[in-house]
Amino acid sequence: MQHIIISLLLLHRKKNGKNSSHLSYDHVSDFAPFFEIDPHWNESEMIPQIQDRHKQLGRRVFNTHLRGDMLPGGAPKKSKFVYITRSPLDVCVSFYHHLSHQIEGCYEGSLNEFFDDWIDGKFPFGTWPDHLLSYASLVGNKEMMLFSYEEMIGDLEESVDRLVHFLELDDCLTKEDVKGILPLFSFDCMKKDLNKFQPKSITWKGNFTFLRKGIIGDEKDTLSNEQRLQFKANLDRLHFFEKIALQFEKTEQTSKQYIKCVEQFMNS
Repeated sequence: MQHIIISLLLLHRKKNGKNSSHLSYDHVSDFAPFFEIDPHWNESEMIPQIQDRHKQLGRRVFNTHLRGDMLPGGAPKKSKFVYITRSPLDVCVSFYHHLSHQIEGCYEGSLNEFFDDWIDGKFPFGTWPDHLLSYASLVGNKEMMLFSYEEMIGDLEESVDRLVHFLELDDCLTKEDVKGILPLFSFDCMKKDLNKFQPKSITWKGNFTFLRKGIIGDEKDTLSNEQRLQFKANLDRLHFFEKIALQFEKTEQTSKQYIKCVEQFMNS
């Protein structure tokens, strides 16, 4: 999503004659840095390097893992928010490989131990359902757009078209423009240019790559049926879907897409 947004903004600036730069760039975090990283800030302002790159985009763009209730001001106002969901058990497996293959703060336990710790919310930003619930009340806000990883894999062009409209870039970007750069957003294409996306703040063990598989359903060959039932039972115990439904009463009809994304894994 970082790569897509940066590329769209650069193309939009180029078509408007405000920036003659090419769509290529050195690293995704140069233009979409983590919001919550201290070295990116100089007191209350972003460091000059980031400010200069944002001027090239014409927008300020940030990546974040913060929960919704940790955002400055507590809710989107003038900002636009893009929230990405992914089937939770795929998230668990991916997160395990991420943490167990890095030098700094490496997770030393087994996947089964990781699964239990993950369900108990022992990692930064809490549990998977808590994170989604922290954004549920914001979904009806017209300045927030929800995407699922599964939707993007299934129909990337439709997802990018939605994004162009949401970011108000359709004043000059056409469907043909989107089709022209769509191949750049495929997992295979990104993996060939790994240095652009591999996090620079982490030292990886061996030959591990941040862009590992990019598939849907990776957990099916990794986790047990007992673990799947355990996770679903945990959602029931937390009354997760009831809490989501209560939020729908306060939001627009379109927010029902949120629960569609959440329920996708139930039928897998």
